[in-house]
Amino acid sequence: MKIIDQLALLRTDNKSGALELLEKLLDVLERTLTRTSLDEGGMDALLSSIRQIGRDHDQLTIMHHFIDLLPSAVSRTELLALVKDYRKTWAHVDEDIASEFLEKVDLNDKIVLLHSNSQTVTRLFQQAKKRNISCSIIQTESRPVLEGRRQASKIAALGFPVILIADAAITRYLPRIDIAVLGADRLGNDHFVNKIGSYSIALACQEELKPVYVLADERKKSNRSIREEMKPGSELWSKAKEGVEVENYYFESTPAHLVTAFFHGRLAATST
Repeated sequence: MKIIDQLALLRTDNKSGALELLEKLLDVLERTLTRTSLDEGGMDALLSSIRQIGRDHDQLTIMHHFIDLLPSAVSRTELLALVKDYRKTWAHVDEDIASEFLEKVDLNDKIVLLHSNSQTVTRLFQQAKKRNISCSIIQTESRPVLEGRRQASKIAALGFPVILIADAAITRYLPRIDIAVLGADRLGNDHFVNKIGSYSIALACQEELKPVYVLADERKKSNRSIREEMKPGSELWSKAKEGVEVENYYFESTPAHLVTAFFHGRLAATST
C-alpha cells in the first residue's frame, strides 16, 4: 500500500487513542522513508497529507505537537531523522507516567473504572502486571464507535478481570468502584478534553467521593482554539426518522477541579 493511502486510513481512524494514532503515523513514516525515495513533489504531497491528518483530528493535541515540528520543506533524510529523534525523545514517557502513578496510588485489590481507549492507560496496566499488582476493571463501551471494547480486550489480555458496561450504566456501577482513571486528548489551564462521557464520570465520582485521575503527558497541554466538529449522525442512528435531528460529538471539556490528580510523567517535564 502506498504511503499516501496509509496516511488516508489514519484520517478516518476514530477508534485509536490520540497517542496510538500518533504512533501509527510515526510507524508509517519511519517504515516508508527508510525504504522509499521521494522526489520534491512526493515530499510536498507527503507533508500535505500529514498536515491534513492534523486537521481531521483537530482535537488531538498530541498530533499537532509533532506536526508543528515539520518545516515547510524538508528532504526525506531530514524527515526520517526528525521522526527517529522524536520517537527516541518520547519513547518512555508512558512508562514514566505509569511509574509515577503507581508510586502514589495503590491499585492493589482496587476496582478501577475506565472510559474510552487510551494507550497511556493501557501502559499503566502493563506496568501494574509487571509489579504483580492485582486489581479489576469496569470499562465503558464508549459510544458511539465502541472503542472501549478495544481497551477492554487489551487489558483483559494482560490477565486483569474486566467487566464491560454501557456508558449509561456508570452510576449503577459507581458504588462498586474505588477510583476512575482517564486519559486526555488535550490539557488546558482549568480543564481537560476527553471522550464524551468523561464529564459525567467526573461528576458522578464527585457525588460518590471517588477519586478521578487523569493520565496524559505534557505534549497534550494547549490553550489554542479547537474546531469542535460534529461527527456523522448515522453513527448514532443510521436511518433517523423525519423530524429527528441527530447530533454526535466525540469530545467534551471537563473542569480540572473535578480531578483528584493529573499525572504527566517526570520524563515529559524534562524533554520539552
